[in-house]
Amino acid sequence: MNSLKYLSRIVNYELGINFHFHSLRHTHATMLLEAGANIKDIQMRLGHGNLATTMDTYSHVTKKMKDDTVNILENIIATQK
Repeated sequence: MNSLKYLSRIVNYELGINFHFHSLRHTHATMLLEAGANIKDIQMRLGHGNLATTMDTYSHVTKKMKDDTVNILENIIATQK
């Protein structure tokens, strides 16, 4: 674990990137969600007892997710004509 803390310090101080090892949990959840993984499976992988923790704290909306939502709505509208 000390080597991970050391690497985190290198990224933060020498590269000037705001990074914490815990950030990888957020990235993990967001990447899986963006790729279409089941949110309950993501919750289990992260070990959260409450789905709200996974959704509200660890998953983040990406540009791809926003674009996908727009495309879904456009497809719904197009099929209603």
